[in-house]
Amino acid sequence: MYKSTKFYSGEKILILAREWNSWYPSAFNVSAGCYFFNINEEIYIIDPGFNTLDIIVQNNLDLRLIRYIFVTHFHPDHFENLTKLLTRLTSRTYKLTVYMNTTTLNQFEVYLKDNTEFIELKPGNHLKIGSNNENRNFEINLEITKSFHKEIGGYMNSIGLKFHLIPVESKNQSYKIGFMSDTDGLSAYMNHYEKFYDECDILIPHIGAIHKNPNGYKHLYLSGIEELLGRIKNENKFIFLGEFGLELANNNTFYNGLYRVISRKIPYTKLITNIYGIFFSQDSTISLKEKNSIVKLLVKECEACLKKVNYKSI
Repeated sequence: MYKSTKFYSGEKILILAREWNSWYPSAFNVSAGCYFFNINEEIYIIDPGFNTLDIIVQNNLDLRLIRYIFVTHFHPDHFENLTKLLTRLTSRTYKLTVYMNTTTLNQFEVYLKDNTEFIELKPGNHLKIGSNNENRNFEINLEITKSFHKEIGGYMNSIGLKFHLIPVESKNQSYKIGFMSDTDGLSAYMNHYEKFYDECDILIPHIGAIHKNPNGYKHLYLSGIEELLGRIKNENKFIFLGEFGLELANNNTFYNGLYRVISRKIPYTKLITNIYGIFFSQDSTISLKEKNSIVKLLVKECEACLKKVNYKSI
C-alpha cells in the first residue's frame, strides 16, 4: 500500500483544482478545473479547463498576474477556458505566453495578437520559463514528454510536463513536479513513464475511471495507476490522483448533472418513450410486442448506467 502523507499547507504555491474526467464537466456542470502555480508573484496555469477563472478568483488570486499557460492536449476539459483567457486583457504591462501541444496550437493560432505569444511544445523539448519578476524566488525549467492519449480529430500529439523549480538562493537544489495529464495505462508504456517521472518530488497522474481497462490511447485507469505506483522508487514522493470518473461521484452530483441535460419536468417513463420515438415512431414494420421489448431494453440500459455511475468502491 502506498503511504498517505499530509501535504504542505502553507502558502498556495501549487493549487490542484482538477476533479472530473473529460467530457463529463460540460454536460454535468462539475468542475474539471486546472492546475496552477502561484510562484514568483505570477500565475502559471496548466490545462485551463472548465471553471478555471472561477477557481482562481475563489483562491483569492489576482487574474492580472496570469503570465504563462500550458495546454497538454486538445480536449475541452483541458482548454475550455483558454478562449476566455486569450480574449481578456490580463495585464497592460506583461504579455501572456501560451505553451501548447501541436494540435491545440493549430486550433488556437487565430487568437494570436500583440500582447500574446504562442510556443509549440513537442516531446523532447527543454525550455527555460522566463519570469518577469526581478525579485523571483525560483528559476523554472520545463521538460516535455510524449503522452499516449487520442485528441479530438484522432490526433496523437498529447504531452506530459515536468517542471524543475530551482531556488534562486540555492541553485544546487531542485524541486521537480510532473504533470502526466491524460495518458494510457498499458504495461508497454510503463518504462517510458518511470524513466521520465520517477525523480519527481510531486507527481500528478490522471486515473480516468475505475471500471475500464487501458487500450493504448485513453487513460491510465485503475490497473495503470496500480502498476505505476508499484514502479515508483521514491517513497517520499507526493502523489496526487486527478481526473476521476463520475462513477466515484455522490448521488447529488450525478442527479443534479442529469437535470442539466434532461428537464426536471420530463418523467422518466416519458423520457424513455421519447428516445424510442426518435428511432421507431414511423417504422410500421415493427410490431407492438417488438416495440415494447425495445422500450424495456432501453429502460434496462438506463438503469445499468445509473448503477455504474453510483459505483463507490474500488
